[in-house]
Amino acid sequence: MALRSRSASTAAQARETDPLLRPSSRENTALSGPRVGRLSIFALCVLLVTIGDFGIFLVTVPQTRLYESIACYHYYELHDPSRIGPGGGVAEKWCKVAPVQAEVAFVRGYEALFTFIPGVALAIPYGLLADRWGRKPIVLLSMVGILLSMTFTLAVCRFWQIFPLRLVWLAPVFTVIGGGAPVMFSVILTMIADVMPENERATAFFRLMTGQYLAQITATPISSSLMQSHGPWLPIKAGYICAFLAFLMACLLRETANPRESLDGAVETTEEPAATTDETLGLRAARRSKSRVELQARLASLWDRTTAMVRHDFKVIILILTFFINAVEEPTQSLNLQYISERYGLSLARAGFVISIKSAATVIAYMVILPGASWLLQQKLGLSDTRKDLFLARGSIIVLSLGFFIVAWSPTVASATVGFVISTMGRGYGNLIRSLVTSLVPARFTGRMYTMITVIETFGLLLSGPLLAALFRVGLDQGDVRWLGLPFTVAGVMGALVTVVICWIQVPAHVPRTAAEEEEGSATSVY
Repeated sequence: MALRSRSASTAAQARETDPLLRPSSRENTALSGPRVGRLSIFALCVLLVTIGDFGIFLVTVPQTRLYESIACYHYYELHDPSRIGPGGGVAEKWCKVAPVQAEVAFVRGYEALFTFIPGVALAIPYGLLADRWGRKPIVLLSMVGILLSMTFTLAVCRFWQIFPLRLVWLAPVFTVIGGGAPVMFSVILTMIADVMPENERATAFFRLMTGQYLAQITATPISSSLMQSHGPWLPIKAGYICAFLAFLMACLLRETANPRESLDGAVETTEEPAATTDETLGLRAARRSKSRVELQARLASLWDRTTAMVRHDFKVIILILTFFINAVEEPTQSLNLQYISERYGLSLARAGFVISIKSAATVIAYMVILPGASWLLQQKLGLSDTRKDLFLARGSIIVLSLGFFIVAWSPTVASATVGFVISTMGRGYGNLIRSLVTSLVPARFTGRMYTMITVIETFGLLLSGPLLAALFRVGLDQGDVRWLGLPFTVAGVMGALVTVVICWIQVPAHVPRTAAEEEEGSATSVY
């Protein structure tokens, strides 16, 4: 009889040092092998995210226009059918009325809510599966769910005369497969943390985000141009193709996690001796009893492992909780198009060009300003990695909040564009805090910390999406365009609260590390 197992006592005990989603050890070939191997994994992750986001941004503007045109048709069908042209189309200039825009904001807000529910509910389970199965299978599952969700949304828009627009709220059901974008991005970040040493990690995160914004810079104006010349469906089809290409690229990823033993500790056999019926029933009953005991032990251990970071350093939890500002900032991105179009009387296609300016400023911030400030703080002022990250995080949240306030109260599209550009200087806040808390916690906590960050961000999105959409609707109901900036005012106030917290937090100049971590941190940076 062939056996491959641990002892029953070992199987029943889940160690506190096991993270929910742990970075692989230094024995992992990706980390301990040649630098070119590690960088190839990192480059593929960046390329995958960039191409995937390029497809998403190709779809964003025309999809908003489709939502608007569908809501516009149903509005004028009841109130003024003469506005409806051949084929059920309504000129975009007639779609800027408050009821239509309120419906689009309502649909978008709750679409964001339902989109991120799977991420909240499934982040930890898929994090555990990423430990057991590896990172790559979870990334692939997530992308399958995302593609199915996109397909459903496009089907509703294509057959709008059959399906109500609000049916798009069901599309996130498909992201139960893999947990959707939050889980996928969390696992990709974990893969990068697996292969990049500490002194390169923050820069690696910035490179990843830069790829996302390069995608937005190029995709948004391309999408707007295609909309003006060919209508909304051509950029949508191109975006779907890009998303599928990203899935094919994910198939090329190398696994960065170490193989691990089965979590259930069960004895695997290829052959068992014959047993009597009574013996079989007795064995099954014993196994069921043992399984219940092991399940209770694992649930207790899971709770201990999840709360271990709180017991280790409460400051880390405070820093992680400030990630909710990312959750507030993200829905404002989907409101940007509507806000610019409605307040300043621009078409959605022209509003897309304003968004591309904002994205270009973000890339400049990631590629020039933040790396330059990082070099200055370390080389000229002698700050440690942790204090440098904290200092930059404080500056980022201040300019982010300032940008929100400027956008909210700008009387012209030019001044609003300045506000958008200023706010982009603070888009590095999330990555800076991510790098900071990674340096503050022991390596055994890194995986569960990333999972917790994902849960905080996603839970914040569940609340902030409908909240900001409701605030935009309140602004529309006031009948004064100055009230349309209400969501950005609230976002600025929340940013100011985070500023107070982050300025109160203090971190040590140097964090004690293990010998292996010191060796990893001393590696020469290629950036």
